[in-house]
Amino acid sequence: MTAPPYLEQVRVLQQALDEPIWEQALIEPTQLKQQIQTVKELYTQYQWLSQPDVVEENLAQRFRSIVVEIDKQLRLLEIDGLFLQNARQAATQTQRRDQIRDRLVLLNRYCEALLQL
Repeated sequence: MTAPPYLEQVRVLQQALDEPIWEQALIEPTQLKQQIQTVKELYTQYQWLSQPDVVEENLAQRFRSIVVEIDKQLRLLEIDGLFLQNARQAATQTQRRDQIRDRLVLLNRYCEALLQL
């Protein structure tokens, strides 16, 4: 059986979510904004996200659910980035960075779930 066509796209998305890339971005607000935009554009260009017919019928519901969660988490990631940029106190900045890291881990888990379908 051949691999579903979306697998490589999920791997590329997962690579864009790779933590080492983000560590530097979390230090520099303009770099963070650019990194979030890059991931969102990458996600948006993949047409398979709105087409569950790329997976077997019995997996389509799970596929759709994961894609909805990825979409939601990417929107929240963007908001987290804005909150970090506007944070003035060091404690708040640390909290926002931790929140972004947690969201990146969650997004990677969703990518892993798609890869295992």
